Order: sequence, then structure tokens, then C-alpha cells
Amino acid sequence: TTIQPTTSVRIYSLSAVKRFDSFPFELRMGRFYNPYESNSAYWDGAMMRLGGRSGFGVGGAAGYEPVRANERFSNDLFKFTGFTDFAARGRGWRYDTDVSVHRVQPGQDTLSERTFAGWSQSLTVGRVEFNQRVRADRDADNGEWSLTQIRLRGGVRVAGPLRLNAGFNRIRPAVLRGLPALLSPEREEVTGGIGAFGGGGSFSVDVGSTKWDGETGLSLAAGFSRRIGGAVISVSGRRWSRADVTSLSAAPGVAFDVGPVETRLGYHFYETEGVTRLRSQSGDVALTARVGE
Repeated sequence: TTIQPTTSVRIYSLSAVKRFDSFPFELRMGRFYNPYESNSAYWDGAMMRLGGRSGFGVGGAAGYEPVRANERFSNDLFKFTGFTDFAARGRGWRYDTDVSVHRVQPGQDTLSERTFAGWSQSLTVGRVEFNQRVRADRDADNGEWSLTQIRLRGGVRVAGPLRLNAGFNRIRPAVLRGLPALLSPEREEVTGGIGAFGGGGSFSVDVGSTKWDGETGLSLAAGFSRRIGGAVISVSGRRWSRADVTSLSAAPGVAFDVGPVETRLGYHFYETEGVTRLRSQSGDVALTARVGE
């Protein structure tokens, strides 16, 4: 089946931020992604935080979640969160962590009520880097908490900009009110790879093994970027297979400046083949401009 191409304009970030010089307080309003915790996605609302750029901070946010399909505003999915964060820096090391509790309250659909908590931390010491994300969801029927996500990733620089990476993910779907936990099985993935990151460009290659619904899948992901003159050329792709199902995605792009405007042109290709075949292609233009201070 061929679907006629459509054009859409999506706003991912459009917010006003006020920070005070004499008092460590920040107010953020509009559409934004909370930079102090990593579990609440995007907001159409407001956030308040007390604390400086380093040390402890505490805050909260309330508002609505944009529609994920096209990023348009919707008042159907109200949510609020409270969080605390901590950041410390030293010579050759840095540490960041945040803990947050979230409540998602749809306007009509009680099946989608959700309460969950997240804990993220990252540590860099010399050549070694470690990142961790943990998420727990509360069962809306019996009130019990269960671990639904564990994401671990580490890396070590072995020579110059060359580094080795390894990761582990375990994702179990949360149980929504009145629905069995059979909509999506638990998935477990182990990855490893190599990459290099420098001022002129970067590349990375990762291979992975996934256990999902009693079957094992293999994946290969690669990325490359290079600065040529005043432009940055990039391309990334991933191939994944499990039993008789395969998928392929690729996303080349170019970024450059036109006066004060940062411009990025991108193309996205995706194809999956199994019981049915699905192919999609899309292009996008992203413009970023600074307005005042």
C-alpha cells in the first residue's frame, strides 16, 4: 500500500527561561525537555527548580504531554513530576544523578493512568565512563511497584580518541489498569562496540544480541560524521533481525550555518519485512536560531 507523502511542522522546543543572579531559582515555561531529569519526556507547561548548576537541586513540573505522532498540543494527557538532582565536578572526573517521581493522568482514558519513578546517574573518571537508568512502575490495580527498565552502558578510551563500549538493557512493559501484561514481552539486549570521537568527526559501530519473546535477534548499528569546510556530514544506520523478521533504517544528513541560523537537512529510510512489508521515507529541515540572550 502506498500512502501519499504529507508535510508537517513540528515544534520540539519553544520556551522562556528565567534565572536569577542573586537567588538560585529557575522558572521555565512553554514547550521544553526537562534538563534536570531524564524520565518525563517533553512538556507543554511550567517547571520550577531551586538550586545552582552544581550541587543539589530540587524542583517540580506540571503540564501536558504533546502528541507523540506529530508533536501537536493536546490537553488529554496531564502529568506532573517532582525531582531532585545532584552534580559534582573535579579535575578529571564528573558525576551527575537525578531521582524523579511521575504521575500521568489522562483526561478520559483511565486505562492509561500511570505512576512511575526513575533514577539516572553518570560517572566519568579519566578514561572511563558509566551511565545507568532505572525505572519502576506502580501497578494501578494492587499498588505494588516493579522494576520495568534497567539500562547500563559503559565505555573506556583505549588509545587517543578510540574507545570501547558495552551496554545492557532489560525492558519489561508496565501493567496498566485492567490490562494483562501480555501486550509486549520482556526484552533483554546486550551490546558492544567501538568508536572514535574527535574535533573533526566521529564514527561508531555496535553489535547486539536481543532476547525477545523466546527468540534471539541480532543487530548492527553504525554512525559516521565528518566536518568538511563549514558543514557537518553525517549518516547513521541500523539493521536488526529476529527469526523471519528483518528491519533496516538509515538516516543521512548535513548541517551548516546560514548567517545566524543553524540549518540541518535530513533524510530517513525505514523498512521492515516479515509477515508483512512496510517501507517509509521522509525528509526534514530543521532551523535553529537564537533570539536575544
